[in-house]
Amino acid sequence: KLLVWTGKTFEPNGNVTLSGGGAGGAQDGTLEVQNNAIFRAKTTESHSVGGSMIFGSSASLVSASSTFTLTTTGAGRTIDVNANSFHNLTLSGSGSWNMTDTTLTINGTYAQSNGSVTFPTGTSTIGLAFNVTGGSFTINDSPIVFTSSGAGNTVRFNNSLVSSLVFNGTGSFNMTDTNATATGAVVINSGTVTLPSGNFAVGSDFTNLGGAITHNTSDLIMTATTTATLRASSSDLYAVRFAGVGSFTISDPSITFLESFTVSTGTVTMATGTTAIGGSLSATGGAF
Repeated sequence: KLLVWTGKTFEPNGNVTLSGGGAGGAQDGTLEVQNNAIFRAKTTESHSVGGSMIFGSSASLVSASSTFTLTTTGAGRTIDVNANSFHNLTLSGSGSWNMTDTTLTINGTYAQSNGSVTFPTGTSTIGLAFNVTGGSFTINDSPIVFTSSGAGNTVRFNNSLVSSLVFNGTGSFNMTDTNATATGAVVINSGTVTLPSGNFAVGSDFTNLGGAITHNTSDLIMTATTTATLRASSSDLYAVRFAGVGSFTISDPSITFLESFTVSTGTVTMATGTTAIGGSLSATGGAF
């Protein structure tokens, strides 16, 4: 265990590796920064933590452009950095983590190849990519906000459910899963978002307010059980299926679907102008 004492600053000027991660007790491989202390990373250092990260009251993490890689094979490890921000955060261990801060801020990339993690109850803000290639996560009904101004940011959930997605960055975001499910709203305030190539289920609003959508042959499935809005603005969608029991409103004056328009359940209020459909119009249930 590495302990940064109360009120002290530790600036390693290099990479730190805390081995362990399951064979010992809760202290095994842990980084603990006590009250009012500081762990100061510099430039692009790489720090490997085999256990928990525990920061006390008013303790600070100065992340610079560093990467923290968590490698535990044990269960129930804690990630508590006193709401300080990471630059890059990578989870590669086969164990499990619980993020106990209210919010999570990552200025760079979140990457996960193994293990399981429970996210905070509040907002998770991602500065670049969110790339899960293995393992799983529990999002805890908290929104994920993407803020990148750069191009080519991967958004991949690897079959884990997400809650609400908000795209605030002016960059481009590529959802590389074949299928994805958001149980809450998807809001595109800016930037360009490429949808999954298969099914994209959305449990509330799907609204493009100021960005652009690349449909990627995505079948957009609206599953809300209450009132929900669909708005594409100037972007074309591929196919849409209304499969929730809620009341849906298309708020665009005119909208284009390049493939099928399907109403399975629920009530759909159509666009006030023209609805262009490139495939089938199928209302097998519900009403429009």
